[in-house]
Amino acid sequence: MITQNKKKFLILLSLAIFLSALLLTLVYYIFSLIASLLSWPISLLLFILLLYYLLHLAIRLSVFPGSTWFWRRSIETHFCAEVSMQLLQRIQDFHIALEILLEECNEIDKRDFLPNSIETASYAKMMLSTVIYGFNLQKENQTLNQKQGVLLNLLTNLQLALQEIKIIVGNKDECSLWDWIDRIESESDWLGVVFDDFPTNASAKSALEVCISIENFLQTICQNTNIIKKAKAFLWEYTFGTIDQMRLELEARYHSQQIWVTADDGINIDCLWVSSTADLSNAPTMLMCSPNAGLYEFSYYQSEWVEFYINSGINVFLWNYRGYGRTKGRPNPDRLKKDGEIILDYLKRIRKVQKIGIHGESFGGCIAAHLANKATVDFVFLDRCFSSLNDMALHSFGKVASFIYKYIGRWRVDVSLDFLSSECYKVLSVDYQDATIRDLASLKTGIAIEFIKGSLQNYQTPLDITTYDSILSQDDRQELLSHIEIFADLALKYLKNDPNTQNSLNMTTNSIYHLMVKESDFIEDDVVSYVLEKLFAVLEVLDAGGKPITSITFDKSKDISLSLWLIVFEIWGSFLPLIPEINGHRARTIQKIKNTVDELETIYVEYEIISNPIIVTICTKIKTLEKLLYKILDYLESNHPSHTKNLSQISTDVLITTTATARSFYDYSKAGYLIPLACGHSGHYGDTEKLLLEEHLSRVGFLV
Repeated sequence: MITQNKKKFLILLSLAIFLSALLLTLVYYIFSLIASLLSWPISLLLFILLLYYLLHLAIRLSVFPGSTWFWRRSIETHFCAEVSMQLLQRIQDFHIALEILLEECNEIDKRDFLPNSIETASYAKMMLSTVIYGFNLQKENQTLNQKQGVLLNLLTNLQLALQEIKIIVGNKDECSLWDWIDRIESESDWLGVVFDDFPTNASAKSALEVCISIENFLQTICQNTNIIKKAKAFLWEYTFGTIDQMRLELEARYHSQQIWVTADDGINIDCLWVSSTADLSNAPTMLMCSPNAGLYEFSYYQSEWVEFYINSGINVFLWNYRGYGRTKGRPNPDRLKKDGEIILDYLKRIRKVQKIGIHGESFGGCIAAHLANKATVDFVFLDRCFSSLNDMALHSFGKVASFIYKYIGRWRVDVSLDFLSSECYKVLSVDYQDATIRDLASLKTGIAIEFIKGSLQNYQTPLDITTYDSILSQDDRQELLSHIEIFADLALKYLKNDPNTQNSLNMTTNSIYHLMVKESDFIEDDVVSYVLEKLFAVLEVLDAGGKPITSITFDKSKDISLSLWLIVFEIWGSFLPLIPEINGHRARTIQKIKNTVDELETIYVEYEIISNPIIVTICTKIKTLEKLLYKILDYLESNHPSHTKNLSQISTDVLITTTATARSFYDYSKAGYLIPLACGHSGHYGDTEKLLLEEHLSRVGFLV
């Protein structure tokens, strides 16, 4: 039986095939016509040039989607639907409140409304005031469209109607319903209200009619259920969420100032200065470099960082890239880096900012790393960034996409080298399960590869990571990988009848341990299950830069992943379980290996006497695993005796004088500090992750 979703997919697929065939037919006839007028060689040349242009355009749009009208409209349409729905709910709250006061409300609505009536009424009043204020700002700036003007009149009429309703509550003085909303103390207050125009209650009934009019208006926006209505809304619905409206709201929300910074080629860059809540003249400033789909007008809703920094006493400077929002021009990485340099110069020379940090999120990381390398800044934070655009194309879309990008896009963006070359205090964050930037394309991986290159005298291009011997030899790595795969296969086999666990294992979640220990009525051998439970409980917390060693079995290129895992383990150490301490992961690395070996030995001793062949296999592999972990331990203790110290305990002289190619703490300082994440590419940081960032900001003097 074909489901509804499958029907939609088949329809869309058929439509795509039809349109593709139609396009190819059209292209064929066009070039046949050109060939008849000119010649086949010229026609073929024109076709190649057109194909090159289209591929280059596709690359530019994929790298800079935020520069397109379509992307901006998709964001505006999304916010329009969201804000319209929220406002509709708030107006419906007013509707129910008035019906309760008029004793016309049904029992179901009354029962739902009264328990949370204080918060509900207060939030409805706040949102009504906020929307009216925003529309009035647009009116002053002459950006209010006709439909917004109609809604503004309706909302203003409702506000005036609520202000004109006079009520008496108990023995208290008469007041307006609008003011009384802020004085409600309990849900019972709603049941003792008398209107001053009782028994007609004309003022309340008039306000109720306005509510109904607003609801009817908003429902035309919210109820775009079919594809035709959605298309119309996409093209012509500008009531809420417009870029002008969001900019004015952002400016009004904070103590901010819109600024135009002129680039060297005359292009005016649209910027926004947001003062911190501390409002100190010497407060540090964070220059934000947005993701490739980001517009600063939507930064409050799409990102947590503006609110985070200004509440931490840090000024924020936002800007739109070329082709984004009101900034004219066409974006490309080199030009955006130059624009960033000009903005930094403005902050230092015109704004007289003494302490500057740069926060680059996703694509913005390549600009932030360049600025940290080329200019003098105090702090740089690369938040979920890639190592290079070519790696991003390779590991996200495959070799063909990488080839097309390399020879047609031709943008050379190497974030890793810029980051390693910068001299300021630097931090990077990575989620190894990031679905947008794969772990093999992440900045963390790029830095690890640069460390491998730096340790080799004459490495071959392309570099074969799997042949590089660092902590373990190639044979040892293969043996380690095979053992971990055996453990994972056993777990999948013994839990194969549990579809929930099976699906979760295939998806690779944050907690492999919890997947392995899930109880199931279908597990054949409880002893094997229990051993696997204990085994994965031990191995799950053996991580490199936040990536458990057990997760390697889910990677496509397992041998490459393990080689990089070992390099990351050497550079940044082990983090799990994550704690808000900057240097603890390095100090705990050697001890964690020792603890892992001890716990594995405990499992071995406890179960080695059991004759079950699966248990025998597990115990045999455990002993081999112990041997390999001892090799890692010996390497670290021999080559990095200071792993037991914190980086802050190493003298400055050592950091300066050690050569860049040696395995030393100089290398570690160049690699910066790592914050492992578990929030995906666009999710908000967890409490511990944010505390780690605050620790770094405190150390560099951005937080007091």
